[in-house]
Amino acid sequence: MSQAPMHETISKLAFWRLYPYRLREELLKTLSEMVDAQGPCTLLQLNRFFSEGGRRLSEYHIRRPPRYRFLLWLPHIRAGQSEIERRIYLRRDSELFGVNRLFDMFTPEEWKQCVLSKIAEKCNVGDSVYVWIRCADDELWTACLRRTRQQPSFSTENSTTLALFAREFHKSKLLWYGEKLHKLSASEQEVLHLTAQGLTASEVAKNLYVSKRTVEAHLFRVRKKLNTQTTRAAMGSGGNVATDL
Repeated sequence: MSQAPMHETISKLAFWRLYPYRLREELLKTLSEMVDAQGPCTLLQLNRFFSEGGRRLSEYHIRRPPRYRFLLWLPHIRAGQSEIERRIYLRRDSELFGVNRLFDMFTPEEWKQCVLSKIAEKCNVGDSVYVWIRCADDELWTACLRRTRQQPSFSTENSTTLALFAREFHKSKLLWYGEKLHKLSASEQEVLHLTAQGLTASEVAKNLYVSKRTVEAHLFRVRKKLNTQTTRAAMGSGGNVATDL
């Protein structure tokens, strides 16, 4: 994926920064489509790696296996003592983001001996690749992308594509989580985001089902919190994340 389409994709995802559940959903679908992962895929939101003493905050799945098999698999996905997670933690070469292929972490013989390999086989999973992004000091997203047994293994090219995406996505998340945007309430961020897309105060009010006066009040508080004289200057401070990427 070239830089331009990648930035366009992340720009679309940026809209969902105010709706974390939807952002996780869209991110997982985007990653699975990017490398043609047709098997069951998972995105975990953690406060940090399990190996750092972290815990699971939430999760999202697409293309779940049949319920009776998924219930066998779920405890291993959520496990704080996951062998896969431990190996990712030990092999990571960055504190901010990374990509690890299954067979870069396990030899074929090691994988055969792992309890997860038996469950994966029953769920028609062939190969897996793991993308992790530390979105903030206390927030880590880990996506497991799985191919079916009928698909080829993930290639080095797939891994490189995902690593580039993870780097760019992490860069955008730094802006979303940045000190300036943290000063704004969710409503103020939403108004600033829509204004940055070129909407007038009346159009923003119509989109959010509020009065024009409410929108103007939000923008006034935005300018005050970001210490800018104009709304345009405030957008340059962080409101136009989605349009600048």
